[in-house]
Amino acid sequence: MFKDNWKLIIPARLESTRLERKMLQLLKDKPLIAVTIENLLPLIKNGLSICLATDSAEIKKACEHLPIEVQMTDSEITSGSERVWVAAKKSPTKYIMNIQGDEPFLCIKTLERLMKFHEDSSFDISTLAFESNSKSDYLNPNKVKVVFKKNNEAMYFSRSPLPFYRDSESSFLCNLHQGVYAYNYESLKGFCEIPQSYTEKSEKLEQLRALENNYRIGIMKSSFQSEGIDTIEDLELARQKLQKI
Repeated sequence: MFKDNWKLIIPARLESTRLERKMLQLLKDKPLIAVTIENLLPLIKNGLSICLATDSAEIKKACEHLPIEVQMTDSEITSGSERVWVAAKKSPTKYIMNIQGDEPFLCIKTLERLMKFHEDSSFDISTLAFESNSKSDYLNPNKVKVVFKKNNEAMYFSRSPLPFYRDSESSFLCNLHQGVYAYNYESLKGFCEIPQSYTEKSEKLEQLRALENNYRIGIMKSSFQSEGIDTIEDLELARQKLQKI
């Protein structure tokens, strides 16, 4: 379906601010990064190649049994997209998908829809959002919110409550950003050649660099909520979920 046009790259660094050695934390006796990759393996049947871009020999070893490519990258790289670019430019494809290594429950059909969405659009970058009416999601700075135009073009991403409901305290409706990006090759290249921006540094959100530099980011609505792992609480919830599967 996507043969030769797409490369899926998973950036994974060993050090993590909010959860120590996050990628090697265990889920059902397997490292988180291995569980994430195993969930994505069905995409290989549709012609995608999968590459792990990591700065860690430990992470590489944890995934060496999987049918994927591994690219070692510098630990000084500052963002996931820049780590993806290091791997992408070694074997160029028309499109690249960046999937975070801490997303073990992504829906394969949604990822395929995002690839089609991006191919059919004029956006430089495309990503996912899920609608939530949860107060805890709305107020949680680990849950990134996004607002976008009627044409599905992103206006802003923030860790703060977004939008702010000035006249009501009863509504917490928001769109939660999901950590998946689809890029054109040239868009990824150009993005990674731009220095970090003011809002990116402030919010610790690399997609704001793209918006500040007039890159158009498309938002595709997802029907499932992201369950990325950022904290020890997220990890425990993921372990509980896997016990039920």
